[in-house]
Amino acid sequence: MARPVIPEAFLRACSVFHQDVLLVHGTIEAAARAGVEGLAEAERTDLRHFLDKVLATGNASDAKHALNRAETELFFRRADGARAVLRVMRDALGDEAATQSSAKPGGRG
Repeated sequence: MARPVIPEAFLRACSVFHQDVLLVHGTIEAAARAGVEGLAEAERTDLRHFLDKVLATGNASDAKHALNRAETELFFRRADGARAVLRVMRDALGDEAATQSSAKPGGRG
C-alpha cells in the first residue's frame, strides 16, 4: 500500500523539531503546539487529515518516514517513537469541529 502524500503543512509544522527543540520549547508537546500554531485553518485541516490517516494505519514506519521527509532532527531507535510524536502533533491540533466552532462569530473559543 502506498504511503500518504505528505502535505506542505506537515513540513511547516515540523520545522520546530530542530536540534535545540527542548531548549527552545521545553517539551515535545510544547514544540508540537508551536508548530501548528501559525497554520491557517485550511492547513490545519490538511494536517489533521494526514495525521489521522498515518496514525490509523498502525504502521509506525510511515510515521518515521514522514518525519524523515520533513528533515526533522528527531531520531528514533524504534519507529513507534515517531508515531508518538505524530500523536502529540495530532493532539495539538485538537478537534476539527471545536476549531471550526471557535472560528465562527459567536462561537466559543
